[in-house]
Amino acid sequence: LPTVDNTHEIAQRIAPDSRIVYVDNDPIVLAHARTLLTSTPDGATDYIDADVHDPAAILERAAVTLDLTEPVAVMMLGILNFVLDVEKARRIVREIMAAVPSGSCLVLTHPTFDDDLGGAGQIPAMEFWNENATPPITARSGEDIAAFFDGLEILPPGLVSCSRWRAEPETPPVVPQFGAVAVKP
Repeated sequence: LPTVDNTHEIAQRIAPDSRIVYVDNDPIVLAHARTLLTSTPDGATDYIDADVHDPAAILERAAVTLDLTEPVAVMMLGILNFVLDVEKARRIVREIMAAVPSGSCLVLTHPTFDDDLGGAGQIPAMEFWNENATPPITARSGEDIAAFFDGLEILPPGLVSCSRWRAEPETPPVVPQFGAVAVKP
Protein backbone atom coordinates (compact mmCIF):
# COMPACT_ATOMS: atom_id res chain seq x y z
CA LEU A 1 0.00 0.00 0.00
CA PRO A 2 1.27 3.50 -0.71
CA THR A 3 2.66 5.23 2.35
CA VAL A 4 5.09 8.02 3.26
CA ASP A 5 8.36 8.21 1.30
CA ASN A 6 7.22 6.03 -1.56
CA THR A 7 9.61 5.34 -4.43
CA HIS A 8 8.28 8.25 -6.48
CA GLU A 9 8.62 10.71 -3.59
CA ILE A 10 12.23 9.80 -2.96
CA ALA A 11 13.13 9.71 -6.66
CA GLN A 12 11.45 13.04 -7.38
CA ARG A 13 13.05 14.62 -4.33
CA ILE A 14 16.43 13.83 -5.91
CA ALA A 15 15.43 14.32 -9.56
CA PRO A 16 12.10 16.17 -9.91
CA ASP A 17 11.69 15.03 -13.53
CA SER A 18 11.70 11.33 -12.57
CA ARG A 19 8.98 9.19 -14.08
CA ILE A 20 7.63 6.31 -11.99
CA VAL A 21 5.09 3.61 -12.77
CA TYR A 22 3.65 1.34 -10.09
CA VAL A 23 1.98 -1.95 -10.98
CA ASP A 24 -0.56 -3.77 -8.84
CA ASN A 25 -3.78 -5.70 -9.26
CA ASP A 26 -5.15 -5.27 -5.73
CA PRO A 27 -8.23 -3.00 -5.82
CA ILE A 28 -7.47 -1.62 -2.34
CA VAL A 29 -3.92 -0.67 -3.34
CA LEU A 30 -5.20 0.94 -6.52
CA ALA A 31 -7.81 2.96 -4.62
CA HIS A 32 -5.08 4.31 -2.32
CA ALA A 33 -2.84 4.95 -5.32
CA ARG A 34 -5.41 7.27 -6.88
CA THR A 35 -5.21 9.44 -3.77
CA LEU A 36 -1.57 9.20 -2.74
CA LEU A 37 0.49 8.83 -5.90
CA THR A 38 0.90 12.44 -6.89
CA SER A 39 3.85 13.74 -8.84
CA THR A 40 6.11 16.74 -9.09
CA PRO A 41 5.15 19.13 -11.91
CA ASP A 42 8.31 18.15 -13.86
CA GLY A 43 7.93 14.38 -13.45
CA ALA A 44 5.22 11.78 -13.73
CA THR A 45 3.79 9.14 -11.44
CA ASP A 46 1.40 6.56 -12.79
CA TYR A 47 -0.09 3.29 -11.62
CA ILE A 48 -1.18 0.35 -13.70
CA ASP A 49 -3.87 -2.16 -12.81
CA ALA A 50 -2.10 -5.27 -14.11
CA ASP A 51 -0.90 -8.70 -13.10
CA VAL A 52 2.78 -9.66 -12.96
CA HIS A 53 1.83 -12.81 -14.89
CA ASP A 54 1.28 -10.59 -17.97
CA PRO A 55 4.59 -8.73 -18.47
CA ALA A 56 3.73 -7.76 -22.06
CA ALA A 57 0.70 -5.78 -20.85
CA ILE A 58 2.77 -4.17 -18.10
CA LEU A 59 5.47 -3.11 -20.55
CA GLU A 60 2.94 -1.77 -23.06
CA ARG A 61 1.15 0.31 -20.46
CA ALA A 62 4.35 1.46 -18.72
CA ALA A 63 5.67 2.77 -22.04
CA VAL A 64 2.94 5.42 -21.94
CA THR A 65 4.76 7.07 -19.01
CA LEU A 66 8.31 5.73 -19.27
CA ASP A 67 10.80 6.13 -22.09
CA LEU A 68 11.89 2.51 -22.42
CA THR A 69 14.75 3.52 -24.72
CA GLU A 70 16.46 5.03 -21.66
CA PRO A 71 17.73 2.99 -18.68
CA VAL A 72 15.11 2.31 -16.03
CA ALA A 73 15.04 0.69 -12.60
CA VAL A 74 12.78 -2.34 -12.45
CA MET A 75 11.86 -2.97 -8.83
CA MET A 76 10.37 -6.40 -8.12
CA LEU A 77 10.06 -6.21 -4.35
CA GLY A 78 8.17 -9.06 -2.73
CA ILE A 79 6.26 -9.93 -5.90
CA LEU A 80 7.88 -13.02 -7.43
CA ASN A 81 7.03 -15.04 -4.33
CA PHE A 82 3.42 -14.89 -5.61
CA VAL A 83 4.48 -16.62 -8.86
CA LEU A 84 4.61 -20.20 -7.63
CA ASP A 85 6.21 -21.77 -10.71
CA VAL A 86 9.91 -20.88 -10.73
CA GLU A 87 10.23 -21.18 -14.53
CA LYS A 88 7.28 -18.85 -15.04
CA ALA A 89 8.82 -16.38 -12.59
CA ARG A 90 12.11 -16.51 -14.51
CA ARG A 91 10.29 -15.94 -17.82
CA ILE A 92 8.59 -12.86 -16.35
CA VAL A 93 11.91 -11.36 -15.24
CA ARG A 94 13.60 -12.23 -18.56
CA GLU A 95 10.76 -10.70 -20.61
CA ILE A 96 10.75 -7.47 -18.65
CA MET A 97 14.53 -7.12 -18.61
CA ALA A 98 14.76 -7.93 -22.33
CA ALA A 99 12.51 -4.95 -23.01
CA VAL A 100 14.68 -2.39 -21.22
CA PRO A 101 17.99 -1.03 -22.52
CA SER A 102 21.53 -1.56 -21.33
CA GLY A 103 22.23 0.30 -18.10
CA SER A 104 18.83 -0.58 -16.62
CA CYS A 105 18.74 -2.05 -13.13
CA LEU A 106 16.80 -4.90 -11.58
CA VAL A 107 16.09 -4.61 -7.86
CA LEU A 108 14.64 -7.81 -6.48
CA THR A 109 13.69 -9.19 -3.09
CA HIS A 110 12.35 -12.66 -2.40
CA PRO A 111 11.82 -14.83 0.68
CA THR A 112 14.16 -17.77 1.00
CA PHE A 113 14.10 -20.95 3.02
CA ASP A 114 17.91 -21.27 3.07
CA ASP A 115 19.10 -21.42 6.67
CA ASP A 116 22.41 -19.72 5.88
CA LEU A 117 20.46 -16.72 4.56
CA GLY A 118 18.20 -16.51 7.61
CA GLY A 119 15.22 -18.00 5.84
CA ALA A 120 14.18 -20.71 8.26
CA GLY A 121 12.28 -18.18 10.36
CA GLN A 122 10.08 -17.30 7.38
CA ILE A 123 8.63 -20.77 6.91
CA PRO A 124 6.03 -20.56 9.74
CA ALA A 125 4.94 -17.09 8.58
CA MET A 126 4.51 -18.30 4.99
CA GLU A 127 2.62 -21.39 6.14
CA PHE A 128 0.29 -19.13 8.14
CA TRP A 129 -0.19 -16.88 5.10
CA ASN A 130 -0.97 -19.81 2.81
CA GLU A 131 -3.51 -21.21 5.29
CA ASN A 132 -5.27 -17.86 5.79
CA ALA A 133 -4.79 -15.63 2.75
CA THR A 134 -4.66 -15.56 -1.01
CA PRO A 135 -2.86 -15.68 -3.30
CA PRO A 136 -0.43 -18.28 -1.97
CA ILE A 137 3.27 -17.47 -1.68
CA THR A 138 6.47 -19.46 -1.92
CA ALA A 139 10.06 -19.18 -0.81
CA ARG A 140 12.95 -20.17 -3.04
CA SER A 141 16.53 -21.25 -2.57
CA GLY A 142 19.33 -18.74 -2.93
CA GLU A 143 20.32 -20.58 -6.11
CA ASP A 144 16.83 -20.15 -7.58
CA ILE A 145 16.79 -16.46 -6.65
CA ALA A 146 20.26 -15.93 -8.12
CA ALA A 147 19.00 -17.32 -11.44
CA PHE A 148 16.66 -14.32 -11.78
CA PHE A 149 19.83 -12.25 -12.34
CA ASP A 150 21.25 -14.40 -15.16
CA GLY A 151 22.87 -12.14 -17.75
CA LEU A 152 23.01 -9.16 -15.38
CA GLU A 153 25.91 -7.75 -13.40
CA ILE A 154 25.10 -8.01 -9.69
CA LEU A 155 26.27 -5.02 -7.69
CA PRO A 156 28.08 -5.38 -4.33
CA PRO A 157 27.40 -6.72 -1.78
CA GLY A 158 25.60 -9.24 -4.00
CA LEU A 159 22.70 -11.47 -3.07
CA VAL A 160 22.34 -11.06 0.66
CA SER A 161 19.67 -10.63 3.28
CA CYS A 162 18.02 -7.26 2.72
CA SER A 163 18.99 -6.16 6.20
CA ARG A 164 22.62 -6.55 5.13
CA TRP A 165 22.39 -4.78 1.78
CA ARG A 166 24.35 -1.59 2.41
CA ALA A 167 22.92 -1.42 5.90
CA GLU A 168 24.13 0.95 8.57
CA PRO A 169 25.95 -0.86 11.40
CA GLU A 170 23.08 -0.20 13.84
CA THR A 171 20.36 -1.34 11.44
CA PRO A 172 18.02 -3.72 13.27
CA PRO A 173 17.33 -7.04 11.57
CA VAL A 174 14.17 -7.30 9.51
CA VAL A 175 12.11 -10.22 8.31
CA PRO A 176 14.69 -12.01 6.17
CA GLN A 177 14.35 -11.49 2.47
CA PHE A 178 17.12 -12.28 0.07
CA GLY A 179 17.80 -9.66 -2.55
CA ALA A 180 20.18 -7.81 -4.79
CA VAL A 181 20.53 -5.04 -7.32
CA ALA A 182 21.89 -5.85 -10.76
CA VAL A 183 22.66 -3.82 -13.89
CA LYS A 184 21.93 -4.91 -17.44
CA PRO A 185 25.25 -4.76 -19.33
